[in-house]
Amino acid sequence: MTIQNQGLLGTFKWDLIITAVTALIVGFIPGLGWGQVPIVLILAVLEWSLSFDNAIVNAKVLVKMSAFWQKIFMTFGLAFAVGFMRLLFPILIVFASAKLGFFDTISLALHDPVEYGRRLDAAGVIISTFAGTYLLLIASGFLFDNEREDYWLKWIEAPLAKAGKWDNLKYLVAVGFLLVAGATFGHTHMVSVLVAGMTAIAVYLAVESFSNFFEAEDEEDDGNGKKVVHAGIGAFAQFVYLEVQDSAFSFDGVSGAFAISSVVLVIAIGLGLGAMYVRTMTVHLVRTGHLRTFRYLEHGAYYAITALAVCLLLGIADIDVPKYITGVIGIVAIGTALWSSIRANKRDAIAGHVDEALAEAV
Repeated sequence: MTIQNQGLLGTFKWDLIITAVTALIVGFIPGLGWGQVPIVLILAVLEWSLSFDNAIVNAKVLVKMSAFWQKIFMTFGLAFAVGFMRLLFPILIVFASAKLGFFDTISLALHDPVEYGRRLDAAGVIISTFAGTYLLLIASGFLFDNEREDYWLKWIEAPLAKAGKWDNLKYLVAVGFLLVAGATFGHTHMVSVLVAGMTAIAVYLAVESFSNFFEAEDEEDDGNGKKVVHAGIGAFAQFVYLEVQDSAFSFDGVSGAFAISSVVLVIAIGLGLGAMYVRTMTVHLVRTGHLRTFRYLEHGAYYAITALAVCLLLGIADIDVPKYITGVIGIVAIGTALWSSIRANKRDAIAGHVDEALAEAV
């Protein structure tokens, strides 16, 4: 069972209200003011554009969760995404890499955001390697899926799906890439590259194993012949899977946000609003069943994730790909997939009418 469909306006009603209230609060906060409101909105758009593919991928998991856990995803999960990943986690990265005390790091973030941003940028290799490796594994899980039924770009997807018959191929690809990258592009920080990449692989393995084990233990029929995860340990496992996946997507937005603003609170608020819209979009996709209606939408999302992973991993070679480029690539990939889906639906409709006409003629 999923949250019932309330229509597009009903779905985003609270997001719009919260955005308006937040803008007013930011405008009246001493030290911020109305000049920071446009920055907050720009950061929200940045997060949304970089994470739209995340909404599509999350919807595939969320649709199997009960209404209770869908609400948990939108409430507690959002609070974790904003409070921890967009605010506290960057502080922890600087704390771990800059050899500062924890409270000294917090003081640096609040009182010297320019230096804080510089130190966070200095940890860019660790961030890019971890996030890029994790996202590469997510994308590879789809690209090497040999049980898929639909192909979009068959000349690419069919050979990759066939190769997916080799067990654990995606892990071999990830490990091979890390070894090559660490020994060549990342030779000046090879240890950091290998540790961050292997940590990403270990986290992915742990989360996927945890999720798959308990998902199989906790399924019920929703009354329509579909299997959904009940509000038990299986749903919790899926929730953890979604939160870790969202965390990997958030790294790019957090690192890119310092190119727009150096005020930590403004960054957290802006990215938090963007994360809220992404999660609402996820629920909207679940409610409307668009993932089933637009069959290639998921394909486009995974191609966008692949591009994002590659752009992040290029950071190992000190190649900084502008964040707007990854956002544009994602929008183009998903937009093209949507267009292809609509065309395929029209072809199916025409074929169905032809079959009906032939049946009536006979």
